[in-house]
Amino acid sequence: MLKLVLFISLIQLSSAGDWDVVSKFAGSMNQYFYLSNGRLQTVANEITIRKKRLSQYLGSGNATYNYSTNDLLMNPDIFDNGEVKPFPTLVSELGFTGALGVAKTVYHEMGHAEWDVLIEESETNRDQEFYKLITTKIKPWMEKNLTKVDDKWLALMEWHGYYYGTVISSVLSDWQMTLLLNGVKTDFSFDENLIRSNIRSKKITVEDFGKISHKPLMKNLQDTLEDTYGERCRSFSVDVSNGMYDGMVSLETGSWEDKGFQSEWWDAIWEHMRFNYSIPSSRDDLIYSINSSETDLMEKLAILQHKIWDELQLQESEKNNQEQDSDTDQDFENEEDLDSDKSSNDDEPSFGDF
Repeated sequence: MLKLVLFISLIQLSSAGDWDVVSKFAGSMNQYFYLSNGRLQTVANEITIRKKRLSQYLGSGNATYNYSTNDLLMNPDIFDNGEVKPFPTLVSELGFTGALGVAKTVYHEMGHAEWDVLIEESETNRDQEFYKLITTKIKPWMEKNLTKVDDKWLALMEWHGYYYGTVISSVLSDWQMTLLLNGVKTDFSFDENLIRSNIRSKKITVEDFGKISHKPLMKNLQDTLEDTYGERCRSFSVDVSNGMYDGMVSLETGSWEDKGFQSEWWDAIWEHMRFNYSIPSSRDDLIYSINSSETDLMEKLAILQHKIWDELQLQESEKNNQEQDSDTDQDFENEEDLDSDKSSNDDEPSFGDF
């Protein structure tokens, strides 16, 4: 009886999956970048997530997904008490670029796991439709065109993983850049000098206070505000192993459409990812999400912007008063000169006196 209870307990434990290992990280990605957790939780509960041992870590990448054992092994440095650290903690330790690299890697490898345990298994109708497209259209194209790669399934899975990482990287980079140009640092402190400069140059007006604006962005970024991440993330490098001893082959996806890779196939992977992770569709949509988030950041920003605005208005008023005083003094001096000239002329004999 004891053995039966122990066996059932082990089944329950294994079926619980490893969502708890990534839940804090995923929660922070939802809080700051508006990515939904449901799909990530479903994947995590089907696999095992743990730290790489030193022997596994040396000479390999930061993370590895094993399709045979459903194990995801990751860099031990990103764990704290057995859990992947939340994004703000990673930023404080690694800087934003380092934390972005971790997020990109996590979603890349979770993309492999998603492919393995959900897409290939046609977990949902969307998975089934996407998998059908992969097997009937995309894989045959790769078999015809990716002649340097022996394992076309590996190429497919890496294309999927690298696409996920590229989209996540683009969203996070846009988030950082948009906040920074609005005077908000990645630790959510404020760059008062930049905010003052934006207001003084009228990049930001009173109507913009209390929200993140696209106006401080460079013109080329403003011109592409509504371009979707699906459209922007079609060009990246895919590193694929070419046999046991031949090393890696780097595939540049930017040239694929020239070889007949269909635009609707890119649309398919984008829509599949966007639906499952609720990714902001564009830079414009990302800005809307930032402004709609339920935090006190916008309130704090508005208070600071109004404070700086009042300071600038006061400085402008004092400057105008000084200029007016200066003009008044000059007028007074001019009047004194005229009076002096008039007095001198009165002392001189007139023409009729001669």
